[in-house]
Amino acid sequence: MAGRASVILRVQFESVARQPECRGTAPAVHEVREKVAVALDIARERLHPIEAAVASHDVAWLARTYPDSLQERSLLRDETRELKRLLDHIDLFVNERGR
Repeated sequence: MAGRASVILRVQFESVARQPECRGTAPAVHEVREKVAVALDIARERLHPIEAAVASHDVAWLARTYPDSLQERSLLRDETRELKRLLDHIDLFVNERGR
């Protein structure tokens, strides 16, 4: 993964959230949230075949299809966790500021 989407999107969210006029209903907040949701879906889609191969112990297929699969698996798991955490944080922000 060249650049971690979770890091880039967290910076975008924090930039938007720091603006004094920002409320939970701000379009910029929802735009970042949508990007996080898409990035999370992509990370999960990329992780699924690796997890399935590991679960089925199809190591030969895994080695051919994903040469760096164990490292990729670890990175994708971390990325998925971070994106989910960011999504939860944005939802909390929206609920608190949206009132």
